[in-house]
Amino acid sequence: MSRSAHGSTAEAIVAAGQRAIAKGAEVICLGCAGMAGLEEHVRDRLPVPVVDGVAAASALVETLIRQGLSTSKIDSFASPRAKGRSWSV
Repeated sequence: MSRSAHGSTAEAIVAAGQRAIAKGAEVICLGCAGMAGLEEHVRDRLPVPVVDGVAAASALVETLIRQGLSTSKIDSFASPRAKGRSWSV
């Protein structure tokens, strides 16, 4: 992403964050890997915490691994439904 595109994207996120805060938001979560690296600029411009979703997810995975945790083995949730696939050659 070019510097100007990076800046305009960050400014758009700041503007959206300001609108969300005006409606009562108390935190902004950047939920797309494409937004990684923008949190510092956005955080400096908004009065609420700004969370980098990729960094937060990575930290959560690290914590789960350190604690030796994995998915439940009880199997109480339904299996995903089969998905129809169409193959074209």
